Amino acid sequence: MRLIIENIIIKPYVRMTQRGKFVKKDAQEYLASKEELQLKIKSYMNKHDLDKFPEKTPLTFSMSVHVPTSQGFRADLDNIIKAVADACNDIVYPDDRYINKIDAARWIDNKNYLVLRIDELADDPPPEQDEVEVWDLEKWDTYR
Repeated sequence: MRLIIENIIIKPYVRMTQRGKFVKKDAQEYLASKEELQLKIKSYMNKHDLDKFPEKTPLTFSMSVHVPTSQGFRADLDNIIKAVADACNDIVYPDDRYINKIDAARWIDNKNYLVLRIDELADDPPPEQDEVEVWDLEKWDTYR
């Protein structure tokens, strides 16, 4: 499934308490941004006749967020990923806990938009232990 959400400014995820969501300005801004993103995602899915993934479906989540230089690096990419993944809950998929693979990029651009690609994860077996790259700490300087 591919979604393109235009004219969106994504406020990054912020940790909050039950009380904090009512009194902290950054929490309120995040929740408002999340709600706006949810409305745009629902609208896009309805317009393109896309259906929500079934429950407990393992997923891959790829996103490319395009932001102007004024927003650029004010937020950590991982918090932007979390904000988008949370906004997709109960719309694109039942729960983001079933995302098993994430790929994300942030691009400085002259427009605000988001490209999402969410697919069912292939049933490929995980790599064997000896196929996974492990860093040799004795050779640390070669990795930098």
